[in-house]
Amino acid sequence: MHLAELFVGAIVVLYAVLAVLDRTGPDGSTPGATVGLLIFTFLAVVLGLCGVVFALSQAPRGVEVTADATVVVGRFGRRTEYPPLARLKAREVRRFAPGILARAPVLLVELRTASGRPSNVLLEDGLIPVAGRPSDD
Repeated sequence: MHLAELFVGAIVVLYAVLAVLDRTGPDGSTPGATVGLLIFTFLAVVLGLCGVVFALSQAPRGVEVTADATVVVGRFGRRTEYPPLARLKAREVRRFAPGILARAPVLLVELRTASGRPSNVLLEDGLIPVAGRPSDD
């Protein structure tokens, strides 16, 4: 099971439990009780949006390839410099099948900066040469 499915499932179960508790309480049938259900709905939407923002924050805005370096521009403008493409060592950590947000497979790739510090980046398949090919999820 995917982490995203677990996250959505947890939100749905939490929402259902809280809605049932709200409706079965002593004031559950009064018109003022809908405020509690609205609060639960708002919290579920906020949790869902936070999950989407967190998941997409690893996806870069772009990759700049020059003769001297490969620069990954992060979702929020942060620039991380890696060795030139010819010397760049990328290891595939996980492969995601095409879906709603991407028409092509997306790879979670481990790259090492010029100083050797590893970092994970989500990239479209075929954008850079990658070692290792785990099976599709």
